[in-house]
Amino acid sequence: MSKNLVLYFSVYGTAKLTAEEIAKQTGADLVEIEPVIPYDSDRNHYNALARYAKKEHDEDMRPEIKNVISIENYDNIFIGYPSYKKVL
Repeated sequence: MSKNLVLYFSVYGTAKLTAEEIAKQTGADLVEIEPVIPYDSDRNHYNALARYAKKEHDEDMRPEIKNVISIENYDNIFIGYPSYKKVL
């Protein structure tokens, strides 16, 4: 039997809920990806966060991860993360 892992990153909780459901349905282990510097989770600041996410993407930035994540013992890894809407 294969061993499964669901890794997820979530700012507002939507990706977390989805990851939890996938882990529940597949019997996978569940691990949150935690950045050293947390992102602003205030939904009123969404546009600023979306602009920053676009900058990270465009500049190929890789924020430092706070937690150590061991993946070598898994056969399948599902990764969940938020997407951003295009902001002008």
